[in-house]
Amino acid sequence: MPGGKTYICSPLDSIWPPVIQTWILGFPCDSSRKTAIFNALRAGLAKTIEQKPFLAGRLTVNNAQLQLTYRRLDKTPVPLSLNDLTDRPSVWRPSFEQLRREGMPVRHLSPRVLEPAGYETLAAAPVMAQANFIPGGCLLTICYNHGFGDGPPQVSLIQSWADNCKDISDQGVDILTASPAAMISENPNEADSDALKLPSVLSEDLVSSDSRKEEIIKNDPVLWQLLGLQKPVAGVTQGRPTRPSMHNRVTAVFVASDEAIARLKSSSEVSGSGDTNSEISSFDAEAALLWRCIMRARYDNLKLAGSVRSRLRVPVGLRKTLGISRDFPGNVFMNSVAEMPLDALVADTDGRQISPLIRRAIYAARDADRARDAIQLARRLPEPSSRRPFFSSTIGEDLVLTTWREFPFYKQNWGRVLGSTEHMQFVRFPEGHRPGMCAMLPRRGNGEVEVLIDMEKEQLRKLADDVEFKQYFELRSA
Repeated sequence: MPGGKTYICSPLDSIWPPVIQTWILGFPCDSSRKTAIFNALRAGLAKTIEQKPFLAGRLTVNNAQLQLTYRRLDKTPVPLSLNDLTDRPSVWRPSFEQLRREGMPVRHLSPRVLEPAGYETLAAAPVMAQANFIPGGCLLTICYNHGFGDGPPQVSLIQSWADNCKDISDQGVDILTASPAAMISENPNEADSDALKLPSVLSEDLVSSDSRKEEIIKNDPVLWQLLGLQKPVAGVTQGRPTRPSMHNRVTAVFVASDEAIARLKSSSEVSGSGDTNSEISSFDAEAALLWRCIMRARYDNLKLAGSVRSRLRVPVGLRKTLGISRDFPGNVFMNSVAEMPLDALVADTDGRQISPLIRRAIYAARDADRARDAIQLARRLPEPSSRRPFFSSTIGEDLVLTTWREFPFYKQNWGRVLGSTEHMQFVRFPEGHRPGMCAMLPRRGNGEVEVLIDMEKEQLRKLADDVEFKQYFELRSA
């Protein structure tokens, strides 16, 4: 990129090839006004990129390190495309109202239809988006490169975009009837262009002069676990994980009320403990319930002996622990892992043993010294083809649970251009986004907690019929 700046991403950004985090935000709107709505969305995103010019950069991998090249903006295309599905029955049929009545089922949200590009193109960009207009609404797809940033910068981008769209709406309708330039032409000042820098905790090599410390770090299995990796074993060839077949799988959305979550937390609490580190949160109680109930639904398929252990992996943000700003556009998380015998897990009925186990694992993952050592290990990993994920499968005895529950998507005001509500009505991931995984979606405005779960159809039936599970969660869509 002529005249561009090159930013070398942190060791935590370069562990894996880029994973694309795709958000689908559902807005009810008058789809006959799609041109005006698209113009406002494009102008809002253009303003956001003027504020964060690195979002218009290009990502490449050089010597196993992810790097971003970006420059001062000058006729830069806005990474937003328009997809009109309002009169294409061979490609799209349901109206927004039909989707709303059905609970926005993920089965309708095909990435082939709703995403702006294929993987290779998305992997080279920090962000790309597509406004998909359907009868009575807009499904705004935002593809953020997770290799470049975790949850907080993704939320920051979407919040800034919403704020800028609202500002444009507040200016009056004139801007909505005009067609803004498809290019970003405003040049931010030089200080803004130079703003992308690694925090010292992610940039400094602290052990290169201490060979003993370096060997200790490279041989500590806990540090590999924190990075989500298997520690290599000499003489053992670790198999590559295979992507599960999507045949006979379904991605369902379950919902629990605020009151149900309060009951769940109360039933999971352990009385008489004076250890503040063992005080469980609502998340701990939800995670314990999901772990044991999903494993019950999978249990008959596992056909394993009772000595088999089940593990729960939860990504844990470390920005506060390491003193890193929420505005820093990079990955700052480690992986907590809780483990217990599979038979004991599925036999548990109240979570009073499991919830504290999850809480202790999360506290361990937040240990600042351990995290700093794991960052140093990330600088010394073997070449990418030799790396193996900590879980070789996400559809067996192990479960990955991600959480976005506290991110304020439903509070974001996008302005009246996107409809009278000015807010999104649904947040979803596309069909097949994370086979076998479980994700807590952003909490809705009424306090409801939605959980997205990918399972085999028969397993889903067992989960929906689980006596304990349905005390708290009910099926919203499948």
